[in-house]
Order: sequence, then structure tokens, then C-alpha cells
Amino acid sequence: MALAFSAGEWLVYSPYLLLLLPVALVLGRRRLLLISCLFAIGMARTLLTGGGAVLWPDGNRALTGTVATMPDLGIGYQRFILRTERGDILVYASDKRLLAPGDSVRATGWVSQVRGKQAEFWLRRGVRQRVYAHYAGSGVE
Repeated sequence: MALAFSAGEWLVYSPYLLLLLPVALVLGRRRLLLISCLFAIGMARTLLTGGGAVLWPDGNRALTGTVATMPDLGIGYQRFILRTERGDILVYASDKRLLAPGDSVRATGWVSQVRGKQAEFWLRRGVRQRVYAHYAGSGVE
């Protein structure tokens, strides 16, 4: 039963987890209805709490909010979560202006969906979009 609930809950992050449903149904032969319901409840729970629709359409935007996490420094950029009135967004900014949690900032840059290898990591934390604010004509103030 836990396998069915978990498969439904994580299905949003990886469609291959749908393959766990037949395994759960085989393991709980006598409880097919219960297992199917748990799968549906797990999926509904994630869909309702996972963030829903995108916060902003893709494109150049200026977003205002506060820094919610300690910025991670990379080579030539820093990465942090910006807490806005609509929700959290991942920001990649130049490392010229060092920030700390609680700073009020305005990030100008290209907004897009979180993609790539770390998309699942960010989606589990409720972050669905990112802003690239470390190219010419953009930045963090």
C-alpha cells in the first residue's frame, strides 16, 4: 500500500514510476481498490501541493523579492532562491554583488522553466522556474 501511495506521489516528477503501480497491485492482490485509491490520493496530493501552474511566462522580466537562502557561489555566478509574492524562483546572478538571506533584491533577467539534471531536486522543493540574471543588460540590484 505504501508503494502505491509513493508511486502516485512521485509520478509527477518521473513518469517511469507508473511502472510501480502494477507491482503494487500484484503485491496487494486482495486490495486492488484500496491500492488504486492510494495511488490516486498520492498523485492528487502532489498535484495540489506541488506548485501548479507556472508563476511567470517565459521571457525577460524584473522580479522583486527577498533572498530566501544563502547563495551558492559558482565560477562567475551565484545561485539563490528569491521569495516573491507569487512564490519561490531560482536565480542565477553574477558574483559581483554578494548577497545574504533577507536582502531585498530586484532581479532582472530571462525567466524559464527549471530543466536539466537538477530539475527534480528543485521541483521537490517547490521551485518550478529560474531566472538568469548574469548576462549583459541584466542583474540584481
